[in-house]
Amino acid sequence: MYLPAQFHERDTEALLKIIRAYPFATVVTQGKDGPFVSHLPVIVEVRGQGEVVLLGHMAKGNPQWRHERDALVVFHGPHAYITPRWYKDPMNVPTWNYAVVHASGKAVPIESREGIERILRLSVEQFERSELKSWQYDLPEAFKAELAQAMVGFEITVSHLEGKFKMSQNRSPEDRAGILAGLGTRKDEMSQKTLELMLSSGCSSRELR
Repeated sequence: MYLPAQFHERDTEALLKIIRAYPFATVVTQGKDGPFVSHLPVIVEVRGQGEVVLLGHMAKGNPQWRHERDALVVFHGPHAYITPRWYKDPMNVPTWNYAVVHASGKAVPIESREGIERILRLSVEQFERSELKSWQYDLPEAFKAELAQAMVGFEITVSHLEGKFKMSQNRSPEDRAGILAGLGTRKDEMSQKTLELMLSSGCSSRELR
């Protein structure tokens, strides 16, 4: 992706935080007729020596799991429209602040029932954490076997991880202050999450480069 230096996020922990917080990802592979895209929940594991691995599953009827093994997974973080009304100089145009993480690597299909059920259990554990009363993956064996036959898991060992946090780092301190104040007046979740990321990542005070 187009990645100007001032927006390039190199902190692996910051990138993993986005992946964990926004796990509904865009998975891109190359099919025989061109790029192929699926939209799937993807979870991350950090294994020994800091190896980053992505895990997910898809319907067996989805042809993507048979594609070439190179895969790109895109995680869309918080984003918000930025109005020029918030800038010190009115001679400006609107823009959009956003955070996105790209993870690429070799995808390996997982067809065994044991492997698929491990992915399902890990996914349920992660996504049920925010529920007041969590659902458990305790289903009849025959039903679990039927589920496993209808889907394919996948594992991607990430070889390249990059992030773009476009959070007004190219603006003056006065403009960034105006953006923070403006976002603070909005009530929608994405504007508030964008505000939080600007504050927590230091984007609001980062020196221009």
